[in-house]
Amino acid sequence: MKASAPYVLILCVGAGLPCYLAFHKWHMKRAGHELTEDDNVPLKQRMMGALVFVMYYLFPTTIIGLFKTFYCTEPIGQTFEDADMKRYFMTNLKITCFEGDHLFTVWVAVGLLLFYIFVVPGTIVYITKHHKEELYTRRYLLST
Repeated sequence: MKASAPYVLILCVGAGLPCYLAFHKWHMKRAGHELTEDDNVPLKQRMMGALVFVMYYLFPTTIIGLFKTFYCTEPIGQTFEDADMKRYFMTNLKITCFEGDHLFTVWVAVGLLLFYIFVVPGTIVYITKHHKEELYTRRYLLST
């Protein structure tokens, strides 16, 4: 359940922000107020800022949670020196590490770790380097 929390939050931001902005514009027009430049910032810019914030905010917690997938222990009185000894998942000692469902979970965790460690920061660097001149415009600064 904890592993799905970042994706639920991203989904809420992705669905909630456009709904809020549409409601805000409708309310301003209904009240007879004129829309300002801040109200007309494109949704794409607002979504990018919100999603980068969410990913940045959840990054450390997500990485720590993914690394806990590999946290296994040996039975009492045994050591890790014996290669054939079964190891057990630390948070649920009924689960044997690197067998069955846990092995599938490990592969999913490896994929997500690669994504979070390389793709997310790489995308942020790419966006900031290729849109450097746009980052300091009034229109962009008002959207964040």
